[in-house]
Amino acid sequence: MSKLEYNIICEECDSELVVDTKICPICGSVLEQWEVEGVDQKEIFIKKKIEKTYNMVYHAEHLDIDTMEANELIILARQELEVGDFHRAEDYITEAHEKIYEQLKDELKKEIEKAYKELKKADFSGVERSEVKKMVHKANHALKKGELNDCLALLEYLK
Repeated sequence: MSKLEYNIICEECDSELVVDTKICPICGSVLEQWEVEGVDQKEIFIKKKIEKTYNMVYHAEHLDIDTMEANELIILARQELEVGDFHRAEDYITEAHEKIYEQLKDELKKEIEKAYKELKKADFSGVERSEVKKMVHKANHALKKGELNDCLALLEYLK
């Protein structure tokens, strides 16, 4: 298995990824063909969850959220995965995901509120204002559905 390059683009969702991964943490699509014969489905599930959580942590860091504890739990999950203790790996990554999820969700709420305020102040034409407003609404809807990665992508697109 060869390593993927950093800053790759997912063909399914067009997300630019900054992590070395085989599965897109945004949409879950496989980025590189790899053999799954002999690989426990639980292991694949945990790897996907690690990558998704790592992606959330990466974005949380850019929003100045303290991610030290979540990063430590991700490391522990990866270590347990390497030795084949899937149960402990899943426990660690679930804890990391829960810790970062709520913090990130709260911060994204603030970012959406800020985007709405900036939208009111911004000097846009009617069409541009309508498009930006749709994007902010989509980000808010994604947040309410718990799809933080989609919300992040939309907010990053707006900036």
